[in-house]
Amino acid sequence: MKSSSSSSNNNRPRSAARMKRKKKSVKKDEKIEDEITSIGNEDREGNETESYLLQRQERFEKNVEMLFSALEVLGKEEESMAEANECILSKVENLKRLNSALANSAEQQRIKDTNSMMKQQNAIETQLMVSQQKLQQKDEELNRLRRKLEESETLSNRQRTELSSLRGIVQELQRSEKSLQEDLNTAKRRATNAEKRAEELHNQSVAMRLEKDSVTQRFLQLTRSLSAVAQGHSIMNTAPSSSPEKNSPKRMRKDNCVAAKWTVKEVGDWLRTHGFEKYVTNFAKNSVDGDMLFDLTDSDLSGVLVMKDSSKREAFLLMRDALL
Repeated sequence: MKSSSSSSNNNRPRSAARMKRKKKSVKKDEKIEDEITSIGNEDREGNETESYLLQRQERFEKNVEMLFSALEVLGKEEESMAEANECILSKVENLKRLNSALANSAEQQRIKDTNSMMKQQNAIETQLMVSQQKLQQKDEELNRLRRKLEESETLSNRQRTELSSLRGIVQELQRSEKSLQEDLNTAKRRATNAEKRAEELHNQSVAMRLEKDSVTQRFLQLTRSLSAVAQGHSIMNTAPSSSPEKNSPKRMRKDNCVAAKWTVKEVGDWLRTHGFEKYVTNFAKNSVDGDMLFDLTDSDLSGVLVMKDSSKREAFLLMRDALL
């Protein structure tokens, strides 16, 4: 539809130009005819000289030739004008296409701009929501800080009251300082007594060390009996009942000691409480109960029970002998 309307619009100026050119050519023909009639009238009126007629005829022919040449030029000009009109119309069509393309691009750009504006608006709204949430959180934190401030004020009041009570306690302590001084003097006296007791215990430990040999013999007898049991032999008591070991004071203390009746588990508990928890498994593997505990020697501790530290062995023996 657009192409047909554009072609009809193009044909209209062409037809108008042709009508104008036809009118001009008709006017010129009428002038020529008028001249010809005037020439005929002149011939009728009188016979003028032939030279004048010939000159007039030559002029007329020249004018006719000029007229035809002018008509040809006009035709060429009409063709050039038609071509120019066609070029102008094509340019107008191109301009229309460009205008439509520009309008489409402008519409697309407007749609893009609106979409981007909507996205920016949504982003701003989300940021506003986030800022409002943060503001609410800050308000909550402010309320919490206010509550903490109130609590701190109450605590400060309590601390003031406690400080006043502590001052009273300090005064009471100052009063009881004299009694404490007296207690200190008594403690010093007790310390001197304890030092004397320590010397006595040291002497006892020396005596206990002297009894090591008898204990080692007893342990050797026990090891022999255990090896015999492992080989399927019966256990026999090789030591006589009236041996000097049984009648020794250490043996008598052992029989009267509660620790001599301990089980393997109780021995392990005693080891843990005195800092020997590392050796509990070795004692349990060798089935060391309360009776065997008092028969252990330094060599047994370093060999069978893998207690390599000599200071540990010495401390163990001293604590063990303190149980008697």
